[in-house]
Amino acid sequence: MARDAAGILCFLNFWRVGMARSIVWTGFLCMCLAMAGGARAAYPDRPISLIVVFGPGGTSDVVARIVAKELAAGLKQPVVVENRPGAGGNVGAAAAARAAPDGYTLLAAFPGLTTNGALYGSLNYDPAGFVPISLLASAPNVIVVRPSSTAATLREFVEQARAAGKPLNFGSAGAGTSSHLAGEAFKELAGIDMVHVPYKGGAPALADLAASRLDVMIIPLPESIAMIRAGKVKPLALASARRSPLLPELPTTAEAGWKNFEVGSWYGLSAPHGTPAAVRDALAAAAARALRAGEVQAAFAAQGVETVGSSPAEFDAFLKSETARWSAVIVKNDIHLD
Repeated sequence: MARDAAGILCFLNFWRVGMARSIVWTGFLCMCLAMAGGARAAYPDRPISLIVVFGPGGTSDVVARIVAKELAAGLKQPVVVENRPGAGGNVGAAAAARAAPDGYTLLAAFPGLTTNGALYGSLNYDPAGFVPISLLASAPNVIVVRPSSTAATLREFVEQARAAGKPLNFGSAGAGTSSHLAGEAFKELAGIDMVHVPYKGGAPALADLAASRLDVMIIPLPESIAMIRAGKVKPLALASARRSPLLPELPTTAEAGWKNFEVGSWYGLSAPHGTPAAVRDALAAAAARALRAGEVQAAFAAQGVETVGSSPAEFDAFLKSETARWSAVIVKNDIHLD
Protein backbone atom coordinates (compact mmCIF):
# COMPACT_ATOMS: atom_id res chain seq x y z
CA MET A 1 0.00 0.00 0.00
CA ALA A 2 2.82 2.41 0.92
CA ARG A 3 4.49 1.71 -2.37
CA ASP A 4 1.20 2.30 -4.18
CA ALA A 5 0.67 5.62 -2.39
CA ALA A 6 4.22 6.71 -3.20
CA GLY A 7 3.63 5.85 -6.82
CA ILE A 8 0.46 7.88 -6.92
CA LEU A 9 2.21 10.87 -5.31
CA CYS A 10 5.05 10.59 -7.82
CA PHE A 11 2.57 10.54 -10.68
CA LEU A 12 0.74 13.58 -9.34
CA ASN A 13 4.01 15.51 -8.96
CA PHE A 14 5.00 14.60 -12.49
CA TRP A 15 1.57 15.69 -13.74
CA ARG A 16 1.80 19.03 -11.90
CA VAL A 17 5.27 19.74 -13.29
CA GLY A 18 4.11 18.82 -16.76
CA MET A 19 1.07 21.01 -16.48
CA ALA A 20 3.16 23.92 -15.22
CA ARG A 21 5.57 23.53 -18.11
CA SER A 22 2.64 23.28 -20.53
CA ILE A 23 1.15 26.49 -19.16
CA VAL A 24 4.50 28.25 -19.49
CA TRP A 25 4.92 27.05 -23.09
CA THR A 26 1.33 27.95 -23.94
CA GLY A 27 1.84 31.44 -22.54
CA PHE A 28 5.08 31.79 -24.46
CA LEU A 29 3.42 30.72 -27.71
CA CYS A 30 0.52 33.12 -27.16
CA MET A 31 2.99 35.95 -26.55
CA CYS A 32 4.82 35.10 -29.78
CA LEU A 33 1.58 35.01 -31.74
CA ALA A 34 0.52 38.33 -30.27
CA MET A 35 3.86 39.87 -31.18
CA ALA A 36 3.59 38.48 -34.72
CA GLY A 37 0.06 39.86 -35.03
CA GLY A 38 1.27 43.23 -33.79
CA ALA A 39 4.06 43.23 -36.35
CA ARG A 40 1.59 42.52 -39.14
CA ALA A 41 -0.67 45.33 -37.94
CA ALA A 42 2.15 47.88 -37.91
CA TYR A 43 1.55 49.07 -41.48
CA PRO A 44 3.63 50.42 -43.06
CA ASP A 45 7.02 49.28 -41.85
CA ARG A 46 8.97 49.66 -45.10
CA PRO A 47 8.99 51.86 -48.24
CA ILE A 48 5.95 51.93 -50.54
CA SER A 49 6.09 51.94 -54.35
CA LEU A 50 3.62 54.09 -56.30
CA ILE A 51 3.36 53.07 -59.97
CA VAL A 52 2.60 55.84 -62.48
CA VAL A 53 1.57 54.51 -65.89
CA PHE A 54 2.87 57.53 -67.82
CA GLY A 55 6.34 59.00 -68.25
CA PRO A 56 7.97 61.64 -66.05
CA GLY A 57 6.92 65.27 -66.39
CA GLY A 58 3.27 64.86 -67.34
CA THR A 59 0.40 65.95 -65.13
CA SER A 60 -0.24 62.40 -63.86
CA ASP A 61 3.40 62.11 -62.81
CA VAL A 62 3.45 65.56 -61.18
CA VAL A 63 0.25 64.90 -59.22
CA ALA A 64 1.56 61.52 -58.06
CA ARG A 65 4.82 63.04 -56.83
CA ILE A 66 3.04 65.83 -54.96
CA VAL A 67 0.83 63.31 -53.17
CA ALA A 68 3.65 60.81 -52.62
CA LYS A 69 5.71 63.37 -50.74
CA GLU A 70 2.85 64.18 -48.37
CA LEU A 71 1.88 60.52 -47.95
CA ALA A 72 5.45 59.71 -46.98
CA ALA A 73 5.38 62.38 -44.30
CA GLY A 74 2.12 61.05 -42.89
CA LEU A 75 2.94 57.36 -43.08
CA LYS A 76 6.52 57.81 -41.85
CA GLN A 77 7.83 55.72 -44.74
CA PRO A 78 9.23 56.67 -48.17
CA VAL A 79 6.71 56.55 -51.04
CA VAL A 80 8.75 56.02 -54.20
CA VAL A 81 7.22 56.94 -57.58
CA GLU A 82 7.96 54.39 -60.27
CA ASN A 83 7.17 55.34 -63.89
CA ARG A 84 6.06 52.44 -66.09
CA PRO A 85 4.64 53.93 -69.29
CA GLY A 86 3.34 52.09 -72.33
CA ALA A 87 0.26 50.71 -74.10
CA GLY A 88 -2.16 53.36 -72.90
CA GLY A 89 -1.31 52.70 -69.27
CA ASN A 90 -1.66 48.92 -69.51
CA VAL A 91 2.03 48.20 -68.85
CA GLY A 92 2.05 49.95 -65.49
CA ALA A 93 -1.44 48.80 -64.53
CA ALA A 94 -0.56 45.16 -65.20
CA ALA A 95 2.58 45.49 -63.07
CA ALA A 96 0.52 46.91 -60.21
CA ALA A 97 -2.09 44.17 -60.59
CA ARG A 98 0.61 41.49 -60.27
CA ALA A 99 2.07 42.98 -57.10
CA ALA A 100 1.46 41.45 -53.69
CA PRO A 101 -1.76 42.86 -52.16
CA ASP A 102 -0.04 44.05 -49.01
CA GLY A 103 -0.16 47.83 -49.39
CA TYR A 104 3.46 48.19 -50.45
CA THR A 105 2.71 48.61 -54.16
CA LEU A 106 0.08 51.16 -55.16
CA LEU A 107 -1.25 52.43 -58.49
CA ALA A 108 -1.72 56.06 -59.48
CA ALA A 109 -5.22 55.36 -60.80
CA PHE A 110 -5.93 56.89 -64.22
CA PRO A 111 -8.90 57.23 -66.64
CA GLY A 112 -7.78 54.17 -68.60
CA LEU A 113 -9.12 52.01 -65.77
CA THR A 114 -12.60 53.03 -66.95
CA THR A 115 -11.98 52.77 -70.70
CA ASN A 116 -9.31 50.16 -71.45
CA GLY A 117 -11.58 47.24 -70.70
CA ALA A 118 -13.79 48.28 -73.64
CA LEU A 119 -10.97 49.54 -75.86
CA TYR A 120 -8.85 46.38 -75.79
CA GLY A 121 -10.13 42.94 -76.73
CA SER A 122 -7.92 41.23 -74.17
CA LEU A 123 -5.84 42.45 -71.25
CA ASN A 124 -3.54 40.63 -68.85
CA TYR A 125 -5.17 42.33 -65.88
CA ASP A 126 -8.65 43.40 -64.81
CA PRO A 127 -9.06 47.21 -64.92
CA ALA A 128 -12.01 46.93 -62.54
CA GLY A 129 -10.14 44.64 -60.14
CA PHE A 130 -8.18 47.24 -58.21
CA VAL A 131 -9.13 48.28 -54.69
CA PRO A 132 -10.19 51.96 -54.81
CA ILE A 133 -8.62 54.19 -52.18
CA SER A 134 -9.29 57.82 -53.12
CA LEU A 135 -10.11 60.11 -56.02
CA LEU A 136 -7.35 62.62 -55.43
CA ALA A 137 -7.86 65.36 -58.01
CA SER A 138 -9.36 66.29 -61.36
CA ALA A 139 -8.68 68.67 -64.21
CA PRO A 140 -11.30 69.94 -66.65
CA ASN A 141 -10.92 69.60 -70.38
CA VAL A 142 -10.98 72.73 -72.49
CA ILE A 143 -12.26 73.09 -76.05
CA VAL A 144 -9.60 74.90 -78.08
CA VAL A 145 -9.58 75.81 -81.77
CA ARG A 146 -6.96 76.95 -84.26
CA PRO A 147 -5.88 80.56 -83.81
CA SER A 148 -7.16 81.46 -87.28
CA SER A 149 -10.71 80.40 -86.39
CA THR A 150 -13.25 83.22 -86.67
CA ALA A 151 -15.48 81.64 -84.00
CA ALA A 152 -15.56 83.75 -80.86
CA THR A 153 -17.81 81.39 -78.90
CA LEU A 154 -18.54 77.70 -78.79
CA ARG A 155 -21.99 78.27 -80.28
CA GLU A 156 -20.46 80.14 -83.23
CA PHE A 157 -18.00 77.29 -83.74
CA VAL A 158 -20.79 74.71 -83.80
CA GLU A 159 -22.87 76.80 -86.22
CA GLN A 160 -19.87 77.19 -88.53
CA ALA A 161 -19.14 73.46 -88.35
CA ARG A 162 -22.73 72.61 -89.28
CA ALA A 163 -22.57 74.98 -92.25
CA ALA A 164 -19.10 73.92 -93.42
CA GLY A 165 -20.31 71.22 -95.79
CA LYS A 166 -17.32 69.04 -94.94
CA PRO A 167 -15.99 67.38 -91.79
CA LEU A 168 -13.71 69.25 -89.44
CA ASN A 169 -10.52 67.63 -88.10
CA PHE A 170 -10.19 67.15 -84.37
CA GLY A 171 -6.89 66.07 -82.86
CA SER A 172 -6.17 63.93 -79.83
CA ALA A 173 -3.27 62.64 -77.77
CA GLY A 174 -3.89 59.22 -79.31
CA ALA A 175 -6.60 56.73 -80.15
CA GLY A 176 -8.63 55.84 -77.08
CA THR A 177 -7.32 58.72 -74.97
CA SER A 178 -9.64 61.05 -73.10
CA SER A 179 -9.18 63.74 -75.75
CA HIS A 180 -10.26 61.27 -78.43
CA LEU A 181 -13.33 60.06 -76.55
CA ALA A 182 -14.28 63.59 -75.56
CA GLY A 183 -14.18 64.63 -79.22
CA GLU A 184 -16.42 61.74 -80.23
CA ALA A 185 -18.87 62.54 -77.44
CA PHE A 186 -19.06 66.24 -78.32
CA LYS A 187 -19.44 65.48 -82.02
CA GLU A 188 -22.58 63.53 -81.25
CA LEU A 189 -23.91 66.01 -78.68
CA ALA A 190 -23.44 69.05 -80.94
CA GLY A 191 -24.57 67.28 -84.11
CA ILE A 192 -21.49 68.15 -86.13
CA ASP A 193 -19.29 66.13 -88.46
CA MET A 194 -15.68 65.70 -87.35
CA VAL A 195 -12.87 63.32 -88.29
CA HIS A 196 -10.47 62.08 -85.63
CA VAL A 197 -6.73 62.65 -86.14
CA PRO A 198 -4.68 60.78 -83.49
CA TYR A 199 -1.20 61.87 -82.39
CA LYS A 200 1.44 60.37 -80.14
CA GLY A 201 0.75 62.70 -77.26
CA GLY A 202 -1.04 65.96 -76.65
CA ALA A 203 1.96 68.21 -77.37
CA PRO A 204 2.35 67.40 -81.09
CA ALA A 205 -1.42 67.64 -81.57
CA LEU A 206 -1.46 71.08 -79.96
CA ALA A 207 1.45 72.14 -82.16
CA ASP A 208 -0.52 71.23 -85.27
CA LEU A 209 -3.59 73.01 -83.91
CA ALA A 210 -1.47 76.12 -83.37
CA ALA A 211 -0.28 75.81 -86.98
CA SER A 212 -3.95 75.55 -88.11
CA ARG A 213 -3.46 72.03 -89.45
CA LEU A 214 -6.27 70.94 -87.13
CA ASP A 215 -9.59 72.61 -86.42
CA VAL A 216 -10.25 71.75 -82.79
CA MET A 217 -9.14 69.75 -79.75
CA ILE A 218 -10.71 68.89 -76.40
CA ILE A 219 -7.79 68.49 -74.05
CA PRO A 220 -7.05 68.71 -70.30
CA LEU A 221 -6.49 72.28 -69.20
CA PRO A 222 -3.08 71.59 -67.57
CA GLU A 223 -1.75 70.38 -70.94
CA SER A 224 -2.96 73.42 -72.88
CA ILE A 225 -2.79 76.36 -70.46
CA ALA A 226 0.66 77.48 -71.63
CA MET A 227 -0.40 77.53 -75.30
CA ILE A 228 -3.62 79.34 -74.41
CA ARG A 229 -1.82 82.03 -72.42
CA ALA A 230 0.68 82.47 -75.25
CA GLY A 231 -2.19 83.03 -77.69
CA LYS A 232 -1.15 80.07 -79.85
CA VAL A 233 -4.55 78.37 -79.59
CA LYS A 234 -7.98 79.87 -78.92
CA PRO A 235 -10.10 78.57 -76.02
CA LEU A 236 -13.87 78.53 -76.46
CA ALA A 237 -15.24 76.78 -73.37
CA LEU A 238 -14.31 74.74 -70.33
CA ALA A 239 -15.97 71.30 -70.18
CA SER A 240 -16.72 71.69 -66.51
CA ALA A 241 -19.55 72.59 -64.13
CA ARG A 242 -17.69 75.70 -62.99
CA ARG A 243 -15.10 78.10 -64.30
CA SER A 244 -11.40 77.73 -63.59
CA PRO A 245 -9.40 80.31 -61.61
CA LEU A 246 -6.68 79.86 -64.23
CA LEU A 247 -9.02 81.21 -66.94
CA PRO A 248 -11.81 82.94 -65.01
CA GLU A 249 -13.11 84.71 -68.12
CA LEU A 250 -13.62 81.46 -70.04
CA PRO A 251 -17.25 80.21 -69.94
CA THR A 252 -18.18 76.63 -69.25
CA THR A 253 -19.86 74.39 -71.80
CA ALA A 254 -23.04 74.65 -69.72
CA GLU A 255 -22.92 78.44 -69.98
CA ALA A 256 -22.36 78.06 -73.72
CA GLY A 257 -25.50 75.96 -74.06
CA TRP A 258 -24.39 72.32 -73.55
CA LYS A 259 -25.26 71.45 -69.96
CA ASN A 260 -24.55 67.74 -70.26
CA PHE A 261 -20.95 67.98 -71.42
CA GLU A 262 -18.55 67.79 -68.49
CA VAL A 263 -15.31 66.02 -69.37
CA GLY A 264 -11.96 66.00 -67.66
CA SER A 265 -8.98 64.04 -66.51
CA TRP A 266 -8.77 62.65 -63.03
CA TYR A 267 -6.09 61.28 -60.75
CA GLY A 268 -6.64 58.65 -58.07
CA LEU A 269 -5.04 56.10 -55.79
CA SER A 270 -5.72 52.36 -55.94
CA ALA A 271 -4.22 49.11 -54.67
CA PRO A 272 -4.01 45.55 -56.05
CA HIS A 273 -7.01 43.26 -55.70
CA GLY A 274 -7.04 41.53 -52.33
CA THR A 275 -5.45 44.36 -50.35
CA PRO A 276 -6.83 44.08 -46.77
CA ALA A 277 -9.55 46.54 -45.75
CA ALA A 278 -7.43 47.74 -42.82
CA VAL A 279 -4.58 48.68 -45.15
CA ARG A 280 -7.00 50.32 -47.59
CA ASP A 281 -8.52 52.39 -44.79
CA ALA A 282 -5.10 53.41 -43.47
CA LEU A 283 -4.13 54.61 -46.95
CA ALA A 284 -7.44 56.42 -47.42
CA ALA A 285 -6.95 58.26 -44.13
CA ALA A 286 -3.39 59.17 -45.11
CA ALA A 287 -4.57 60.42 -48.51
CA ALA A 288 -7.26 62.55 -46.88
CA ARG A 289 -4.67 64.13 -44.60
CA ALA A 290 -2.35 64.75 -47.54
CA LEU A 291 -5.07 66.50 -49.55
CA ARG A 292 -5.85 68.82 -46.65
CA ALA A 293 -2.28 70.12 -46.66
CA GLY A 294 -2.03 73.66 -47.96
CA GLU A 295 1.16 72.84 -49.84
CA VAL A 296 -0.60 70.09 -51.80
CA GLN A 297 -3.58 72.28 -52.70
CA ALA A 298 -1.30 75.11 -53.82
CA ALA A 299 0.82 72.75 -55.92
CA PHE A 300 -2.30 71.30 -57.53
CA ALA A 301 -3.68 74.76 -58.30
CA ALA A 302 -0.41 75.73 -59.96
CA GLN A 303 -0.87 72.75 -62.28
CA GLY A 304 -4.47 73.63 -63.10
CA VAL A 305 -5.65 70.65 -61.06
CA GLU A 306 -8.51 70.74 -58.55
CA THR A 307 -8.26 68.89 -55.23
CA VAL A 308 -11.07 66.36 -54.81
CA GLY A 309 -10.59 63.72 -52.11
CA SER A 310 -13.07 60.89 -51.55
CA SER A 311 -13.75 57.80 -49.52
CA PRO A 312 -13.01 54.39 -51.07
CA ALA A 313 -16.76 53.84 -51.55
CA GLU A 314 -17.18 57.19 -53.31
CA PHE A 315 -14.24 56.49 -55.57
CA ASP A 316 -15.66 53.06 -56.38
CA ALA A 317 -19.00 54.60 -57.38
CA PHE A 318 -17.20 57.17 -59.54
CA LEU A 319 -15.21 54.48 -61.34
CA LYS A 320 -18.32 52.46 -62.10
CA SER A 321 -20.15 55.52 -63.41
CA GLU A 322 -17.24 56.56 -65.66
CA THR A 323 -16.83 53.01 -66.95
CA ALA A 324 -20.49 52.86 -68.00
CA ARG A 325 -20.35 56.32 -69.56
CA TRP A 326 -17.27 55.85 -71.70
CA SER A 327 -17.90 52.22 -72.58
CA ALA A 328 -21.09 53.40 -74.29
CA VAL A 329 -19.13 55.98 -76.33
CA ILE A 330 -16.51 53.38 -77.28
CA VAL A 331 -19.07 50.79 -78.38
CA LYS A 332 -21.19 53.30 -80.30
CA ASN A 333 -18.19 54.59 -82.25
CA ASP A 334 -16.70 51.09 -82.70
CA ILE A 335 -13.32 52.07 -81.24
CA HIS A 336 -10.88 49.17 -80.85
CA LEU A 337 -7.18 49.16 -79.96
CA ASP A 338 -6.33 45.47 -80.39
